[in-house]
Amino acid sequence: KGEIAGIAVDETYSQIGIGQKVVAFLLERAREKGLDQVFVLTTQTFDWFLQLGFVKGKPEQLPAEKKAQYNKQRNSAVLYYNLR
Repeated sequence: KGEIAGIAVDETYSQIGIGQKVVAFLLERAREKGLDQVFVLTTQTFDWFLQLGFVKGKPEQLPAEKKAQYNKQRNSAVLYYNLR
């Protein structure tokens, strides 16, 4: 599994699809590296990632190291994108 983290797009460019292009690029890189799945943790952009084809997951599905770091107080949504 791979993680996409820390994506931000300046408001000036938010309406021209830059964020979608960045995610598409990262998904393609993950495929090239032979990954089966990519996940994101988000507190703000849940719907946006769903629109990009991610599906809702659970913190229990995170890789062990990430699961150990998961902060329940932040209540981040866990989303997955299957690459295969």
